[in-house]
Amino acid sequence: MTRPRASGTRAVHGRHGPRVGPLAPPIAQTSTFAFASAAELRRYLDGEPGLYLYSRYANPTVRELEEALAALEGAEDALALSSGMAAMSTAVLSLLRAGDEVLASASLYGGTLKLLSQLLPRFSVTTRFVAPAELARVGQLAGDASKLLIVESPTNPTLDVVDLQEVCSAARARGLAVVVDNTFATPLLQQPLALGADLVMHSLTKALAGHSDLLGGALVGSHARVDAARATLKILGGCLDPHAAFLALRGLRTLHLRVERQCRNALALARHFEGHAALRRVHYPGLESHPGHATARRQMAAFGA
Repeated sequence: MTRPRASGTRAVHGRHGPRVGPLAPPIAQTSTFAFASAAELRRYLDGEPGLYLYSRYANPTVRELEEALAALEGAEDALALSSGMAAMSTAVLSLLRAGDEVLASASLYGGTLKLLSQLLPRFSVTTRFVAPAELARVGQLAGDASKLLIVESPTNPTLDVVDLQEVCSAARARGLAVVVDNTFATPLLQQPLALGADLVMHSLTKALAGHSDLLGGALVGSHARVDAARATLKILGGCLDPHAAFLALRGLRTLHLRVERQCRNALALARHFEGHAALRRVHYPGLESHPGHATARRQMAAFGA
């Protein structure tokens, strides 16, 4: 039996192992692709993989990044987008219609909060915000119109921790799809799909790309969920530029090294400052004083950066 590749190997090589040909993926910096024949166009229209028409729909450099992200999350497929908010808005719009209700953690990234509270109501989609400590009661809180649960763990910026397995189980028992923002944990520390989520969202801008020189986002999940998001992306247009995809792939190659060191440094700093006379409180899941410490220890490989 072939041993599964470790997370560091998947971060470097993606789903398929070492590349043949150019060691760094070529940048397909083009808007449009030409077909060699009408027969090749027909194969594209029939869905043959590896053929491309227009980079808003798909691009080979972007596709390589998507396959690497799917490998890291242990998922069937992934979709790369132009920012984390492009990823979240595309996910939400691929899952909802007018009259639906979202249940959402009250502790979410600010852009997501604004999407839910300011934009979606214009299109007759409502949101009820739930305190993180109450999310385990989502089965009781959900109504007939509730279709989607959105959570983040650990949260940006206060590092609240949600018991994802418990919450996802309760949500799915009521027929709710679950989207988890996994940006702060990264796929190396936490894999929400294995804990019951339907879609995982990332801001590539942060840890995954790692060099503060690009904007990007991603959705990861089953073929069906990602296909629905991809169809929505084609309409909304939030596609990732091929050069940004190339830079994100470069960042992934050092992800396992960076995250390990960042976690170690963060824990050392948190321990150093806990109890400091000049500080009222230190928020870090790796501290035993953190209310989510036991949950984080159970569902995360380490406590984050």
